[in-house]
Amino acid sequence: PDGTREPILMPERMDSLVGTDFEEAPVRAEGLSVALYNTTDMPTLGQRAARILSHAGALVVTVGNDQPVGDGCIVRGKKELLAGATVRFIRRYFGCSVQVAEEVQRADILVYLGKDFEMRYLPSQK
Repeated sequence: PDGTREPILMPERMDSLVGTDFEEAPVRAEGLSVALYNTTDMPTLGQRAARILSHAGALVVTVGNDQPVGDGCIVRGKKELLAGATVRFIRRYFGCSVQVAEEVQRADILVYLGKDFEMRYLPSQK
């Protein structure tokens, strides 16, 4: 009503401007598919993580919700894939522990985000 303007950040436009500037070449070269699961009560947490992984070069094929896994983050996959660049990036960025899975469905790697990642987006309690 008073005529002032407020700038609004549009994530889709930001994504097109950023392009591949944050891409990790070894992650892109592996070409592994990743399924992300938000195990917290915070909406859109999985989408936020998917944007991060996509910018790093991972192929995010699904984002969904799952049962709580605790405070931390878990990355699951076949033993031979868990030593690769994509899992190293995920562990470093999200602080995930690793679980070997004999059979993985939907993607090469499954990532379950817990409360620790959610805390990054909560306002600080001072």
